[in-house]
Amino acid sequence: MSLIDDIGEYLEDNSIGTFGTDIFTSGFEKIVSNCITLFNQGGAPPFRTATGDCTIYYHELGVQVRNVDDATAYSKSKSIIYLLDGICNVVIESTEIISIEAINSDPLYLGQDENDRFIYSSNFTLMIEV
Repeated sequence: MSLIDDIGEYLEDNSIGTFGTDIFTSGFEKIVSNCITLFNQGGAPPFRTATGDCTIYYHELGVQVRNVDDATAYSKSKSIIYLLDGICNVVIESTEIISIEAINSDPLYLGQDENDRFIYSSNFTLMIEV
């Protein structure tokens, strides 16, 4: 599994949604109005040891929440920030997480889509060990 899939499974394990049903990777499912999408946003170069080995990787994670109700979209996005921010030294599924930190403390309102569904965004930095 990938890092994004592991985070999706973690959100499911913590009752945020169901991975593959209302939690998706790299884009919203068109027919599901109330859902979450997770996507990679790049990151800083990996940490290299003196021998050139890479053991620590830096990633950025984007999370967008879409819902027909504005307050629900906001609160679900805020719940994800509370859940992920501050995670430290744990293994999530197959990924060894050194840390996850929220880049923004409150969800960013992105607007409404063509079907008047509300969209909020939050972003995270991750350090993982391989």
